[in-house]
Amino acid sequence: MAPRLVSVLEAADALGLPVSGVEALVDAGYLRPDGDALLSLSEIKSFQARNTGGAGDTADDLLGDVGAADEETESLLDALEAAVGDMAERAADIMTATFPDAAGWTGQQRRRFVRQARLRFEAIVAVTRAGTTEDELLEDLAAAGGAAAFAGAPLPQVLLALRVSRDLLVQSAVAAADELGQQRGVALAVVLTRVLPVLDRLTDTVARGYWAAVRVREEEVVARYAHMVEHAGHGVYEVELDGTVCFANSMLARITGHHLDELLGRDLAVTLPPADPAPGIDVYRSPTVSGWRPLRVLRADGVERELLLQVTERTDQGRPVGYDGIVRDVTPERALERQKNDFLALVTDELRQPLATVLGLGVTLASEAEDLTRDQIAGMGRTIHVQSDRIARLADDLHDVSRIRADALSLMVRRVDVAPACAAAIRMLPGADEVEVDVPGDLEVTADGRRLQHVIAHLVENGL
Repeated sequence: MAPRLVSVLEAADALGLPVSGVEALVDAGYLRPDGDALLSLSEIKSFQARNTGGAGDTADDLLGDVGAADEETESLLDALEAAVGDMAERAADIMTATFPDAAGWTGQQRRRFVRQARLRFEAIVAVTRAGTTEDELLEDLAAAGGAAAFAGAPLPQVLLALRVSRDLLVQSAVAAADELGQQRGVALAVVLTRVLPVLDRLTDTVARGYWAAVRVREEEVVARYAHMVEHAGHGVYEVELDGTVCFANSMLARITGHHLDELLGRDLAVTLPPADPAPGIDVYRSPTVSGWRPLRVLRADGVERELLLQVTERTDQGRPVGYDGIVRDVTPERALERQKNDFLALVTDELRQPLATVLGLGVTLASEAEDLTRDQIAGMGRTIHVQSDRIARLADDLHDVSRIRADALSLMVRRVDVAPACAAAIRMLPGADEVEVDVPGDLEVTADGRRLQHVIAHLVENGL
């Protein structure tokens, strides 16, 4: 004859226990389901016979016995408290056998887990003994859940650690009852009425702390990236499929010459039209394959800007929903590049004349020195000196340009007397005798003395 099967709810009613209590007995192996979460009625009666005074007793009768046997209950809790170290080690063994990440723990990581598990078991026993759950402990457990989230531990691993704690406490309570010579029913009653409710509440608290920390972490990440985008050195925008701007940062507003609220909700191709538009192409909605796309635009205030544009398609579950773009304003860089090229061309031209002079005088001295008078040779020497000084100044200018580009130019700023600086700058120039200097003797400026002389020399030389 097939055994009569009852549901978990019916078993809970027969045993006088909550459904969670019956489920805990099943999880701990004291009741075995017979498929489809059904339990054998004969096994339930057998469990009653083993753990109560008689087959007719209910769990309520047993719990009454436990309430009357406070001394036995305290001794059982003392035994559990003494076993927390062993339970923590066993919990670590289960975790390393279950999770691949835990299997690779270092010795330090395992010791940390064992230490935390030990503190968890001690807290559960302490709360069980007190019969109440203090708010301070709950806050600590919520903080522990939050710490797990910030450490990157997956929630299933956190919940498994709590489930392992639950099972180990049930097993340890039964083993302790056997060693103390108590009935298993006393141990199970203590677990069902005190330990399991505490564990359920602690599990819920840790889980809530975990998810609260996850939300905080996500909010912090969003806030950090929002701050980065808003204060980025490049313009950033998002447009819908039709080109309507749905997001723009303050740098893009500065580049376009519009207020931020004037950009939102408008077509970027209309607000900032290309100076050389390609027919039928919206550059702000054309993804760049690689690198940056050069773009010249004409702002509403008539200012022309040179930009570099990078566009990517924004998708949702593989479906295009818009476009994201980054805009670099390279107008100052390009202007500086043109100025540098102009300067190099000017310096190159300026070098030709003194180099030609030095070369010509050198050839003359080499070929006709015996026919030249001492005054002629001395004059040629002075000219070579002047032109060499001019070449040196031009070389210094070239060097300064390279240091400016590398942002490595250093200035020796101090108080400089202008009259001596003018005299030193002009003395070596060709035609210096024709220059009349009229500078107050007490005039001083704050400058780099050597570069001040270069500036004066260039100005006078260009005027001669």
